[in-house]
Amino acid sequence: MVAHLNEDNLYFPVSNLAELHAISSYGGRARIKISGEFTTAEFINGCRTERLTHLWVATDTGKCWRWLREFPQPRFFTIETPLPPWM
Repeated sequence: MVAHLNEDNLYFPVSNLAELHAISSYGGRARIKISGEFTTAEFINGCRTERLTHLWVATDTGKCWRWLREFPQPRFFTIETPLPPWM
């Protein structure tokens, strides 16, 4: 079903490596929402980085954001991180 969806303005959520590999097997998507627990290296290795233009990060990916430079044509990033426990 995912392969036949019109991807205009639609973020495809990935919450595990199986979902990431499935989206990648369809040729990747321009808009992806990371909502699962996997490493940034796993995401980069499993993602079709050349297709990705919009990335929504809805999970903690650590303190370093250098991994974002692996995407050659980013247009928009949404970073949604949880508030620290002291807030």
